[in-house]
Amino acid sequence: MDVCDNWHIDVIDDLDESVHDKLQESVGAVMKKCRSLVKLLNKSSILANKIFDLKEQLKVISSLRLDCKNRWNSTYCLIQSMLTYKKVLGK
Repeated sequence: MDVCDNWHIDVIDDLDESVHDKLQESVGAVMKKCRSLVKLLNKSSILANKIFDLKEQLKVISSLRLDCKNRWNSTYCLIQSMLTYKKVLGK
C-alpha cells in the first residue's frame, strides 16, 4: 500500500533571509494588534456591549480570548477566535 505524503504542497522553503525576517516582523505586528484589540474590547464596557449585541445577531457562539505569549496553543486559540469574530469586527 503506497502512502502519498504531500506535505510539501503550499510550503515555501526557499525564502531569502530578508524576506523571512520581514514576514516574521509582519506576523509579530499582526499578533500585537490582535492582542491590543482583545484587551481594548475586554476593558471597555460600551464596546463589549456592542460586540455582544452583534455577536447575538450574527450567531457567533465563541468569545474572544487573550493569549499567553509563551504558550503556542493559546496563540492558536487567539487566532481562531479572531477569525471567528471577523464578521462581528467588520461591522
